[in-house]
Amino acid sequence: MEEIWKTRKERYQKQQLKYLRYVFNDNFVLALFFLFGGLAYAYADFLKVLPLASGHWIFKLTLALVLWSGLFLVKFASLLEKADVVFLSPLDYQMATYLNLAAKSSLPLALTGQFLVWICALPFIVTAVGFSYGQSLVFLFVTATLKILYHNFALQAHYYPKFQTVTYRWGLRILALAILISFVTFIPLGILLLFGLILVLALSKRQMTKHLFAWNYAVAIEAQRQMGLYRLYNLFTDVPMVKSSVKRRKYLDIFLRGQSPYAYLFVRGFARKEEYANLWLRLTMLTFVITLFIDNGWLAGLIAVLFYYMLALQLLPLSKRYDEIVFTHLYPLDTTVKKKDLTKLLQKVMALSAFIMALGVGLGSQSWAFGGGVLVVLILLNQGLLKHLIARKVGD
Repeated sequence: MEEIWKTRKERYQKQQLKYLRYVFNDNFVLALFFLFGGLAYAYADFLKVLPLASGHWIFKLTLALVLWSGLFLVKFASLLEKADVVFLSPLDYQMATYLNLAAKSSLPLALTGQFLVWICALPFIVTAVGFSYGQSLVFLFVTATLKILYHNFALQAHYYPKFQTVTYRWGLRILALAILISFVTFIPLGILLLFGLILVLALSKRQMTKHLFAWNYAVAIEAQRQMGLYRLYNLFTDVPMVKSSVKRRKYLDIFLRGQSPYAYLFVRGFARKEEYANLWLRLTMLTFVITLFIDNGWLAGLIAVLFYYMLALQLLPLSKRYDEIVFTHLYPLDTTVKKKDLTKLLQKVMALSAFIMALGVGLGSQSWAFGGGVLVVLILLNQGLLKHLIARKVGD
């Protein structure tokens, strides 16, 4: 079992690194740099308006909810596959060893995520809730303990059918929230509930191997976890594991009219392919939401321009979408028509993005002068820079 786990772990890590290279590309890293800077600036301004060390129950409940949400960031990873139901079923009695190796491997990443949530919440704990830095370490210990217990529960669910039900899963989540609320308000009750949960899970683990291993559940829950990651990666590159379905919607043809063959192809290629339409919608709305919560107009405008430029770069591969189809080379049309039709389409969708982003800047900064200024800048980029990028891309 140790050799099987080691082989799968190495293969899984190579696969994750392969896709992470596409996710954290130069443009996205630069965007994240400004995004985190903007959020940190807004967070600091938010803390300044809060009453110091008030200990209001709203702040305590907010703290408990934030720490509780961190419990679900990183899930238990077993790396089981569909074929294991057939080929590993004779080793049913050794699966506890395999799952323990999986738990030990995935727990450090889970605890790291929990630590980062605690670090982000630390200024709020000290400023608004009123705990000292030393007292704040209690919350780090409690959340780390709950994360370990949650991992242990996920491991035992592979043997106990009742742990696989929605009732038990949500029961554990609500109990974890109750424990965190208790530590914020009345620590003795929190200690009692935490030790009670530790005792129950410890006793159930001793009897775990007396039950049959739930192969179908184990494979399904792991496939669900991995599909969540693949959907995230699919926002940045093509992932073969993510399959999309196609449905004919004839009533939308009125919005997809094109006068030339290239206009017809580009409009439908943009609307039908997830890496274009979905990416455009998500990046546009993400920029709108981010700028909506930044009251500094200059910073919000800079983020809007940066995301606008990044979005334009992400849509440019549409120009090569049909180059592999032989019939596009048989058309009696030169590249100027192709360039013109692509420019016309992208200018329309990017103009809509410019309006939405500028609206977010205006609402966030509460200054329509900033919003209007950003709109003018983005329209100028739309008319100038976008044409240059398309001309260079089509000319390659």
